[in-house]
Amino acid sequence: MSISEAAFKALKKQTGITRRSWGPRGVLIIPTNTISNCIIQTYRHKERLTKGWQPSADDLVADDWIPMGMLNEWDE
Repeated sequence: MSISEAAFKALKKQTGITRRSWGPRGVLIIPTNTISNCIIQTYRHKERLTKGWQPSADDLVADDWIPMGMLNEWDE
């Protein structure tokens, strides 16, 4: 799905989004409407959050975004 579709679903469920191509242990992006913008959480450093994610052009046009928590989507 597109980044906007995934972000919309994540905002409703208060979760984050990730790209399928990043793998099951990829980066989690948490969209917010705060001054931190999107927050990054990595698999290795779950306790460390980084603010201000800046997506690449490839990230913005990708169609492999999924809301985190939809683990069954990894099997499709």
